Amino acid sequence: MKSIKYLFFASFVYCQIYIELLYSSYTDFSLVSAILDSLQQKYFNQVEVRLINLSIMPNQLTSEEMPQIAIDLTFALSLSSLIKQYASQNEIILFSIQKPSPSFNEWEFFTHPSEETQLNALAAIISYLNWEKIIFITDSNFSILDQKFSNKNKRIFFFPSDEDQKSAEILIKKEIKPYGCKNIVILNKGKAAKYLIKSITDANLLNLGTGIILGSKSWQNATENGLFGLVENGLEKAEEYYSYEVLGIEKLVNLVLSCNQCLDTKEIRNYLEKSAINHQPISNFTVLNVKNSEKVRIGYIFEQELVILESPIFIGNSSFIPNSPYTNLTISMSDGVTNPDYPNSLYSDKFKEGAKYALMCAKRDKFIDGFEILVTHTDCGAEVYNPKFSLSCFKKLKNNLGVGLLTAPVAPTALGNIASLRALNISIPHISEYATAEVLASKQNFPEFMRVTKDNRYNAEGVLNLFTIFQWKRFIILYDDTPGHVSSYQFLLSSVNKTGIEIVNSVDKRKVKQNYNHSDYSTYKPWMEEFLQLRARVIFLLILSPSQLYFVEDLYNTGFRRGDAILFLYNRASSAFVYESDPSEVQKLWELYYGTVTMDQAEWVGNYGQKVKSGFLKAFTQVTDYRCFSYDSAMLLLNGIKYTIDQGENVEDFTTLNTNLRLQRFLGCSGTISIDKNSNDRSKSVVGIFNIRWIKESNILYDYQIGTYDLGSQQLFTFTDNIIWYDNSSNVPSDLITYSCDFDPKIVVFSMNGARVLYAVDSCALISIFIAFSIIRKCWYHVKIEKLIEPRATEFGDYLAYLVIFIDFLQFLFLGPNFSEYDKYSNKLVKISMFRLDLESPKHSFISYFYASLAFSFIIIIFSIQSLWRWQGRYKIFFLNIYEKLPEWIIPFLWNICYTPIIFTLLGVFQCDQSIGNEITDSFMEEDCTIFCWKDSHIKLVVLSIITLVLYLPVAMHLKPFWDYSVASSNVQVRPTFLLEKRAFQAIIVVLNNTILAHQPSLYGLIYILLIMSFISLQFLKEKPYNYSRCNLWLCISYIAVIWNVGISSIYEFTNNELLEKWTLLQYLGWAFLLVAGVLIQKKYCPGLLYSEHPPNIALFFRFSLSKKIPADQINKMNKEKTARHLMSSIRKSGFSSFSNQSMILQIYEKAADEV
Repeated sequence: MKSIKYLFFASFVYCQIYIELLYSSYTDFSLVSAILDSLQQKYFNQVEVRLINLSIMPNQLTSEEMPQIAIDLTFALSLSSLIKQYASQNEIILFSIQKPSPSFNEWEFFTHPSEETQLNALAAIISYLNWEKIIFITDSNFSILDQKFSNKNKRIFFFPSDEDQKSAEILIKKEIKPYGCKNIVILNKGKAAKYLIKSITDANLLNLGTGIILGSKSWQNATENGLFGLVENGLEKAEEYYSYEVLGIEKLVNLVLSCNQCLDTKEIRNYLEKSAINHQPISNFTVLNVKNSEKVRIGYIFEQELVILESPIFIGNSSFIPNSPYTNLTISMSDGVTNPDYPNSLYSDKFKEGAKYALMCAKRDKFIDGFEILVTHTDCGAEVYNPKFSLSCFKKLKNNLGVGLLTAPVAPTALGNIASLRALNISIPHISEYATAEVLASKQNFPEFMRVTKDNRYNAEGVLNLFTIFQWKRFIILYDDTPGHVSSYQFLLSSVNKTGIEIVNSVDKRKVKQNYNHSDYSTYKPWMEEFLQLRARVIFLLILSPSQLYFVEDLYNTGFRRGDAILFLYNRASSAFVYESDPSEVQKLWELYYGTVTMDQAEWVGNYGQKVKSGFLKAFTQVTDYRCFSYDSAMLLLNGIKYTIDQGENVEDFTTLNTNLRLQRFLGCSGTISIDKNSNDRSKSVVGIFNIRWIKESNILYDYQIGTYDLGSQQLFTFTDNIIWYDNSSNVPSDLITYSCDFDPKIVVFSMNGARVLYAVDSCALISIFIAFSIIRKCWYHVKIEKLIEPRATEFGDYLAYLVIFIDFLQFLFLGPNFSEYDKYSNKLVKISMFRLDLESPKHSFISYFYASLAFSFIIIIFSIQSLWRWQGRYKIFFLNIYEKLPEWIIPFLWNICYTPIIFTLLGVFQCDQSIGNEITDSFMEEDCTIFCWKDSHIKLVVLSIITLVLYLPVAMHLKPFWDYSVASSNVQVRPTFLLEKRAFQAIIVVLNNTILAHQPSLYGLIYILLIMSFISLQFLKEKPYNYSRCNLWLCISYIAVIWNVGISSIYEFTNNELLEKWTLLQYLGWAFLLVAGVLIQKKYCPGLLYSEHPPNIALFFRFSLSKKIPADQINKMNKEKTARHLMSSIRKSGFSSFSNQSMILQIYEKAADEV
């Protein structure tokens, strides 16, 4: 036994293994070179390779230094036994790329599984595909194939590996294609497989409905979408036949090198035997499928069991499993995307999905029994007709166009296709799903053409009638110079005067060049700018896509935004819109197309139409526009072919088939299909009215049918749903743009001068607040409140204390960053707390708020002066006697809820940082854009605001504690200094809201949070705001709730207003947590000291005043302190005006009560 000289431990040890490559004159030396290069490059420091040519010197098998591994590449039976003997005698591991045989040598290991093993795996795939009729092409002995698939309807063709391309073409065209079966399995290797695939393609067999499986040796040639491959596990990356063999050898070499503990070849052999079955690789296979020109692993086969991991696609991008036992019949389809000298089509190939679905259904249902319809896909111009390009393209395809052409959906290309085929002397019927130009209606001029729709002029009359219903009197029209649109424009021009509707753009600014794109923008930009100035909102576009898309994008670039233009279209736009890939352009289209109205012929009509649509959606995309017409055009051709065959006539004769097509009448997905006997048009068609809406789930726009227009019916229009316009309402918008601010909001710019004045005024306001607060605080600094520690009967004023906390909470929310935009659910309640519910609708409402705030401020000031005089027993203003009849709580309560709104409104006069020009007088008030700043009426508002603020702020800050402190009907008292500090804090927040919020909402939110945290910390560090613990608890919780809201809304701003629902949900969850926590804390740590009781018996008091004989049990039922408070309130209302008189009566009452 020969020992291994080098250990197999690490890759840095040189020359660990000796390998001999044995080859002969039968060996392709390219294979030897590929294997040699792989071993030397991949294992350069682990193996040493020697080449042995046995055809020259067979005795070279004896050598002084024996290898550990020999690789048999001789492909010679005469040398095979000699090599096996050599390996056995010298205990050499032998790798063989030959087919494994049952009688293998104990030292021999095969690089690939046996043919039987591979056929077992192939049988698993065929069983999955449910193929009963199959063609096998192989380069080996096919007896084993015949035995393995003896139960199948099959034919096996032998194609040697050394045959050429011509032989492959003869095999495919002469033998396989006439057989009528397109389920093909190719088991050839190398160039032979390549030749076969090319010949299948050239013979138009590589079409919808064809199924092709390639074996491991053939898979390297797979490039067409839909091809299936069966490849040994680990060999998926083989790019050619040579790499297929190289990877097989590398798998075995890797196994040898992985045996770190093997010290001789016997141990290596034992190790390899554990990793193999009968000295063959374990029979694991990968199932591959070509998708989007990439080889994708869709499953695997383990121990003859197939596991599919991903749905495959088949040739023609179909999800239907191909199984074709029928005779072939060819038709052609214009489903290409090429526009010579222009960008590729966005939709023409997609429209033909309906025709493809029709062909799939026809095959599934055996619509033409015994025949398989083959399709030649043409790409000779999608929307653009170039005579030279089109003629050259059809010339290459002239032998494969078949019996009929499903031509282009647009008139220019449909006309071009007719011209090209006439030039080539090819006479076949042309059927279009659309191509609605008037010129194509002529049967005399275009006898080979027919369409399943009607002339465009049929829609034009409906458009004008619809404008009349909407009461639109003006519109802008734009059309390109395609034949259909020119004729439609001329028809509209002749009809518009009869309706009283005006086309407002001049004649020289109506016709847009055909195939418009962004490079033409500079030419048409002045037009678009003029359209913007005309302020006519309705723009009627007779422009084909993709030019229509480019034109709409450029309208956006000019300044049009949603609401500036109501696009009215002749055809549906969303079918083209969804294929726009540039996100920035998609946003432009979304902005202007949303809410658009289109009129186009109806699709998916009736129960049958909906049934077809449901099946189509399962096979193709979610977009269905024009696919129904495409489906009907294909079914018209198929019905004509079937009728011709059933009549025993020659389907390849143009005159026969063309005549029979015009005789057809059947139910299609767009209604009854038949061709008018005097024209090329459909006999009858209903026009659909569509509204472009948004599918939230998939984030796309789509055409939603909301009605129909039928010129042949007594009721022209039938609406099944409302139109949702650009503003999400169902109210028909005006055809004329009006601005609430009397200027176009798009010209608004930031005014630096206005901002400077705003910041200067607000800075002065801050300084004034600070000075006033510092002075007034000294007056109330020493006033203390007595903590509530004993149970007392609840007074009305106690409820007001809670109500004030809640209103303050709402007002603080209003002052947060963009609360109205962020929280749309609490928005109305918050705005009510600030008396600003209707500011969004009438444009002069701010002035009303301003003067109301002004009036209330002066009323408060006068009442305050009157109250001071009254309490001091001084002057009394006779017309303010009404004040004495008001409840004692009314002024403090109104002062609480109106303070912040008044300050906010008065400071709003200075918010003039938006402008329509460069001068400061070009700026306008943010609250009322009809008032321009620093001139005319605004000067008066500024003067009034300053005077009011100077008078109101000090009075409000000084007297607010006095009012709250003097209310008798309340057990809950508030610390006067807290009231002062809260007033100052509210004013500061209003000032910051007025300046920072508009430009830096996130920064404002951060400052707001820091200020409110500082404020609440200051209030609770020393003496608490209220004398009642429960009020302090809910005051603290309300401030924390404000902090939570401001934090969430600031983050929402910072994240560019994304995921609104999630942030709103998070806010309410936080508030719910605070509410639950507050209830639990109150229950455990804040005892309830206020209880409910019947109102005091005032009548009893008067009985006492008249007579001293009152039963004691009645007096004992009364709470002395509560009765005293209510007594004092009653006394005040009875006319006593001084503290001394009230106190005296109260003392008398208390003394009498004590005596009783």
